[in-house]
Amino acid sequence: PLDRAKNGMKIYLTDKNKVYTYVISEVKIVQPTEVAVVDDTPGKSEVTLVTCTDAEATQRTVVKGNLESQVDFDKASSDILEDFNKSYNQFQS
Repeated sequence: PLDRAKNGMKIYLTDKNKVYTYVISEVKIVQPTEVAVVDDTPGKSEVTLVTCTDAEATQRTVVKGNLESQVDFDKASSDILEDFNKSYNQFQS
């Protein structure tokens, strides 16, 4: 859940060929009109994740991360691969 994201945490993404590890560098709340938060930063390999802060979509949580590493999917640690198979229900506590 992005509402729990903190600087320094890791984000793991995969395309099933590679696993990409990003380190969170910024977490902020913005207005829905602040669309520039998803613009690319020249010379950086980063990811930007965005979600609404509430059901009414009054603000957005923006999480940015910088690429730390990438590894072949079949060489990724078992802990990371297991996480890709976990289900998530945002209504759980």
